[in-house]
Amino acid sequence: MIMFAGLFQSCSSVNDLYFNREYYYDAEGVFSNYRGIDDDSGNAVYDFVLSHGRVDDESYDLVSSGVVLIFRLYAPVGESTSLPSGTYKGSDDEGVYSFLLGEKEGDEIVGSVVKSSRDGSSSKTYLMDSGTLEIAVDDEGIYTVSASVEANSSIYNFEYSGKITTFAYAIGDAWF
Repeated sequence: MIMFAGLFQSCSSVNDLYFNREYYYDAEGVFSNYRGIDDDSGNAVYDFVLSHGRVDDESYDLVSSGVVLIFRLYAPVGESTSLPSGTYKGSDDEGVYSFLLGEKEGDEIVGSVVKSSRDGSSSKTYLMDSGTLEIAVDDEGIYTVSASVEANSSIYNFEYSGKITTFAYAIGDAWF
């Protein structure tokens, strides 16, 4: 009997190492920043953040335990800077209705990332490898957001419903 208990405990550890883990969160914080029109693609560029946990307003590092999804979105140019409805897919290019997947360029990380912290003392940053972000807005300005992304061999699912205010900062001025 004792041997079997140890065997099952070991299998549980192996399962965590080799198989995807999937997490579900209700977003507690949402941030949208219109950055302008991308010179290369001609698309509108947004930084979009969903958080579960408290985050630093400037770095978006977690200051409590939790998870933050940070997207670099490419959307069609509209009449306003409000975040447009649509289904955004992870991509290596800057096509319309896409978000730029995370990649390392030297010491810098570019594109969409997941930040995670178990205790709030330090955040780990993971590159988004794939995913989908669905954004819908009704006639009263209430957004419904659903995200499912893969990073660090795990799947992160977020849901949000409520108002979203989009701020506007020039492309060179934003934190991202």
